[in-house]
This record gives sequence, structure tokens and C-alpha cells, in this order.
Amino acid sequence: MIPLVNTVIQIIIFIGAVYFVCFLISLMNRLFYRCVNGNRIVCYATGIIGTPIHELSHAFFCLIFFHKITEIKLFQIDEETGILGYVNHSYNQRNIYHQIGNYFIGVAPIIGGTLFLYFLLNLLVPNVYLNMSNYIDKLSLVLNKGSYDIIPSALFMTLEGFITSFMAGNLTDIRWWIFLIISFCIALHMNLSGADIKGSLIAIPILVIMLLIVNFILYYASPVIYTHYIQYILLGGSYLIGFLLLSLVLSLFVLCCGVVSFLIRSKVLKK
Repeated sequence: MIPLVNTVIQIIIFIGAVYFVCFLISLMNRLFYRCVNGNRIVCYATGIIGTPIHELSHAFFCLIFFHKITEIKLFQIDEETGILGYVNHSYNQRNIYHQIGNYFIGVAPIIGGTLFLYFLLNLLVPNVYLNMSNYIDKLSLVLNKGSYDIIPSALFMTLEGFITSFMAGNLTDIRWWIFLIISFCIALHMNLSGADIKGSLIAIPILVIMLLIVNFILYYASPVIYTHYIQYILLGGSYLIGFLLLSLVLSLFVLCCGVVSFLIRSKVLKK
């Protein structure tokens, strides 16, 4: 029973949480573009930075899982299709490793984009980075203790801490503004396309079966090894959730900018 429960928890963290945050980010991005009347200039301007990061994330995981990249376009302006970039790849459908890779390749933009932002945060605004890292460490402790009843409050505190840390950035520091501009561009192009989601869903059944097999084998083979395995899994899960919350905060900031733009434009038009 324990391996089954842990498998469900892993599915919730590594699959459910990723799709849920992807949904929220996509929703906020759609609302942003409604606020700016679907302005393509904004899309193209931010896409110069955001789209290459999006596509390079796909390409990176293609390489990790040995998919063959047949064609790649990091950025283009296609008025007819609206597609700003793409990565076409092929793989051996009989290869389980290749099949599992479809999930990571599909959700790559949110993982790669968030990791890039986290690295950039450390580089440009290290004080904010340290604050956010502390909140992730606290979340990790909650997960490792197995206190699942307080996880919702821990997640809320982490999210609140991220927002507070982010807004506490030094407004007179040019590096904070550079991070803000770059994160704005990346967050607007971090959401998954229909093709990304469809591609990632193919791997879910195999991924779930593999998690079940690993959990049951390790649990019955060596309880000691299994305990360490779960600790490392939960540690990785807490960092993943922390990274996802960072993306969520940045997307929320983008949406706020869109709402402010909408309110200003509405006032101007009334006059």
C-alpha cells in the first residue's frame, strides 16, 4: 500500500502540478492578451526573447532523450499561422526511453523557462534568489516530514513569500529591471501549445507504469534504499513546485501589467 500511495503523490507532484500550473499560466497569458486587444506587436516584441527560450527548451530535452531534431526555428514572424517558432523531431516508438521523453519534451517550455529565470534571478538579483530558495527549503522540509495535511498552507506561504520577495526588489537597481523585462518576455511565451500538450500526454501511461514499478521494486528489495529514494524524490519535487510557483508569480505580474494597460487605455478613450 505504501508504494502505491507514494506513486500517487509522485504523479500529483511531477505530472499533476506541472499541468495545473501550465493551465494557470496559459489562462493568465490569454487574459493578458485580451487586456492589450491581442496586440501582435507585443507578442512579437516579447517573442524575440521568449520564443527562443521556449524552443531551446524543447530542443534540450530532445537531446537528453535522444530524439532526432529534424528541423528547428527559434524565432520567426509568420502572419498567416501566427507560429513564432517550432522544433520538429522524430524518435523510435518502440523505445521506452524515447517514449518517456515525449512528456519532458512536451512540457519543456515551462521547465526550461523557469530554470532559466531561476538562474537569471541568482545572477542579477541574488538577494531575492536567496529569499526564494529559503522558502523552497522550508517547503522541502514539510514534504519530507510527510505532513501532507499542512501542504496547502505551506504552498500558500511559499507563494506569498515569493510575491513579497519579488516585490521587495531594489527599484533603483538596474539589474532588477533587466530581470523584470526578460522575465516578462519569457513568462508570456512559457505556455504550452496544443501540440506540446498532445505530445506530452502520449508518455503519461508509460511514465505512470514506470513509477509504479520503481516504487514497488525498491520498497520490497530494500526499505533503507527506498527511504532514501523517497527523500530525494520529495526534495526534487519541492524544488520543482518552487520553480513552478516562481513562474506563476511572474505570470501573475504579467497579467497585472496587462490589467493596468487596459485601465489606462479605457480612461484615455473615455476622455
